[in-house]
Amino acid sequence: MKLILPMKLRDLKTSGHWPTLLTAFLYFDFSFMVWTLLGALGVQIGEALQLNDGQRGLMVAVPILSGAILRLVLGLLVDRIGAKNTGIISQIIVMAGLAGGWLIGLSTFGSALVLGLILGVAGASFAVALPQAGRWYPPRMQGVVLGLAGAGNIGVVLDSLIAPRLAAVYGWQSVFGFALIPAILTFAAYVIWSKDAPGEVKRKKLSDYWRLLKEKDAHWFCFYYTISFGGFVGLASYYALFFKAEFGLPAVKAGDFAALCIFLGAVARPVGGAIADRVGRTTTTMVAMAISGSFAIVVGLACSQTDDGLRDTNSNSTAALVPSGAVALIDVTPAEADWMVADATPSLPVVAELLLSVPRVAANWITLPAASGAPPCVNLARTG
Repeated sequence: MKLILPMKLRDLKTSGHWPTLLTAFLYFDFSFMVWTLLGALGVQIGEALQLNDGQRGLMVAVPILSGAILRLVLGLLVDRIGAKNTGIISQIIVMAGLAGGWLIGLSTFGSALVLGLILGVAGASFAVALPQAGRWYPPRMQGVVLGLAGAGNIGVVLDSLIAPRLAAVYGWQSVFGFALIPAILTFAAYVIWSKDAPGEVKRKKLSDYWRLLKEKDAHWFCFYYTISFGGFVGLASYYALFFKAEFGLPAVKAGDFAALCIFLGAVARPVGGAIADRVGRTTTTMVAMAISGSFAIVVGLACSQTDDGLRDTNSNSTAALVPSGAVALIDVTPAEADWMVADATPSLPVVAELLLSVPRVAANWITLPAASGAPPCVNLARTG
């Protein structure tokens, strides 16, 4: 077992390649923003297409499920054509989808699902941005480096704040066109400044992947990651619809409350990585799990207090803050830092994504019953 010494923040200036770290953050930030765009616009799109609650929930879930599965594809491409080439291809696909949504429009439920599948490519950026940035840095810096690159999930906050406002003024279809502005700027910066880490990427045989699939710890990592990132992105995508359905908030106000809940989870990610580098990833994961679980129980009990569930939006959003933040602390600690880049084997991102994506797909399907009208705790409160 190798001893990993804690890093200091000033080490970021002397190690690795900061332009790649910055562009990985921008790429990830933009990707996260468009990945959950249908969730941010879910209220307006649902009303325009006259979707029922189940259809709205499925529309929001499809990009998440697509992104989880497509990570495997992008992970394999990273090992074969390099992270930068893979990132360029994936961004072009996403920009084409946004252009189609803007110029052609979404006239049916089916077209919304097709766009969701395309936007899932943005969600698969995990398999590109994180290993591309992480491979430049030594193991002792993986937590904070992956946390900084992964803090791009702040894009969900921008989504929830900006998209409903643009939709209210210019129409929801125009939001896809506005999204092309940061898309083009991010793409240009990525092409110019990002670089693949030096060293040959050695392809692995399928038998090599199978051996890792038999690792006991891998299954625990799947479990932790299902709860952490699966919970975070599932809630982030559904918050706006939840606040609209349960409290009758207008789309812009619902987006504001959604952004408030998501914000702590987004900014906590690099904090979790830095803490993990200093006190250990297992300890950080267990503490974050305990905090998240405790507040989830509090929210569940609060939901069961009245027949109508939580009706105070201020209390509801505040209660959601801590579990969202604690879940983000877990997100970078168990598997990615050790498996995706800290190891000298370049093909591990593929294996990590295989292990982590499958249960995450299941976790997001679990959220679909909530699409019938409200999250489970509210349904239980009504029937109890």
